[in-house]
Parts: sequence; structure tokens; C-alpha cells
Amino acid sequence: MPKTTIKTNQAGVPSGGTVGQVPVKQSGTDYDVAWGAVPGGGGYSEQNLGKPLYASASGSTKSLNSITSTPDGSVLFAVWFTSDGLDYEFFRYERDTATGQYKFTHSSGVGNNQNDIASCVVVGIYFYVFFENGAGVMRCERLLASDLSGITPVTITGAPLGNDTSAFTDGTDIFVKLTGTTYTQYTISGTTITSAGTITGALTGVVAAFYDAGTVYMTDGLLVNSYTYAGSFTLVASGSYEQARLGDTDSTSTLKGFAYKDTSVLFMAYNMQSSRIASTNTADSLIIKPFSRPV
Repeated sequence: MPKTTIKTNQAGVPSGGTVGQVPVKQSGTDYDVAWGAVPGGGGYSEQNLGKPLYASASGSTKSLNSITSTPDGSVLFAVWFTSDGLDYEFFRYERDTATGQYKFTHSSGVGNNQNDIASCVVVGIYFYVFFENGAGVMRCERLLASDLSGITPVTITGAPLGNDTSAFTDGTDIFVKLTGTTYTQYTISGTTITSAGTITGALTGVVAAFYDAGTVYMTDGLLVNSYTYAGSFTLVASGSYEQARLGDTDSTSTLKGFAYKDTSVLFMAYNMQSSRIASTNTADSLIIKPFSRPV
């Protein structure tokens, strides 16, 4: 935001500013302040969402598989997977407008023999989840984004879904990774999605992708690249994702996706093994950290 230096006396109140802003000290010089956001506010700090999901009596654990958010970041969605392959669970978190912190609101799930491959997107009022059915065939389910109710199978016509873990949406169509550096574009009509061509040139080994304002952000867990696309992906900028720099020194944590924060910052989400007994993971949690977008 533009900085305006304000000169005032100790007892006075500076003019200007907008609702919710406070005078923020700019230097050691007397009265050198500027209107700005409350320091530390807005949810820029690390967040640990939801309660840990502990191992069952059979030894099955639940771990984070994929996350996404609404275009404005007001709601975040997470897909959890059980290690025994019996089901996926879907969690919804809503951002508090005063603190910027996410709060759990709803959950749902689908029970079936699955494999640990999933991705998710939000288009309009619906939350779409793509996952493998346990027999090497990808499927799609649609739920209401407002409360994760009304789970409905989605029919896939044209090219089948790729057996991969990355998807994004431009708000109209859905793009699902096919293989390598190629995504398939799908149009939506009711409970049917139809392939409408492919886009090539994506980052190799993408584990998560997110679209915002004409730019696609992709990561392989080490790099975060930004792309434009029109028939093929065109690299705009590249940045490094350093777990140690973000405060993650647990090598077992795995990057799982992006969520919108604001026009300059994305949340990066990953699964962290937060509790272990005799080297066996007993509880996993969803961690989100802010990351400056590569521009």
C-alpha cells in the first residue's frame, strides 16, 4: 500500500487512514508514522488447522491428501485419506474476517476402496474431488461448497481423467493433470464434465496447482513457478520453496496444495507428522504458511 508520512504531536491523532488501519511506526524519527494494517494481523502467520487425526485400533491413520480454497480465500477445503484405503474425508474451514484465522465448519466423506491419489477444486457453488477408485480408474464427486452436503457422482465424457494428483480451475473450466507436463481441460455441464483439449508445458512433477487472475501457480515441492496459458503454459517467474526457511524441519512433511491469501501472498499447505510413537506416525495435521508469489 502507498506510504504517507504523517507529522503530528504526541497528543494528536493523524488525519487520513481508513477503517481498521492504525498508525505504524516507520523509523526511529519522532512522529514518523504511516497508516497501515494492524501488525501481525490478517492471518499471515502459520496456522495449524483442525484436530489431529489419530491412528485407529487397526493401525490405520488419516493424512492430508489435497487442499484448495475459494477464489477469495474465504473458505479452505481439505481432503484426508485413510492409510487402510477405506475412505476419503472432506473438511471445510472458514476464515474469520476479524483475525484471518480459519475455523472448522463442516465435514463429509466417501467410503470406498481408494488409493492415495486425489485433487480438488471449487467452481461456483460446488466442491469437486478427483480420486482413484482403487482399480486404477479416476472418478469425480461433487458436493455443495457451503456445507459439503449432496455428494453426487460426476460423469466424465471424452478423455478419461489422468491418474495424477494435481488440478486447478479458472472459475469456469477444470484442468486435471494428465501426465508429465500436460493437463486436460474439462468443461462443466450439470453433473457432467467433458474434455476440451490439452495444455502442455507445465512444470515437471507438479504436486499442486492454483489459478488466480490469469496466472497458474505450480509446485513440485521445491520450486514454485507462475505461468500464463493459452494452448500451452508460458513461464512467468520461478521461486524456490524452502521448507527450512518456512520453519519446517520435519523431512516427512509433504506439500499438498495452495490456498488464496491476497494478491501478493499464497498459503502453502502441507501435511506434517505431528506425533509419533516408536517411529510410527500417530497423528497428522494440516499446516498452512504464507509464501510470496513469484512474479
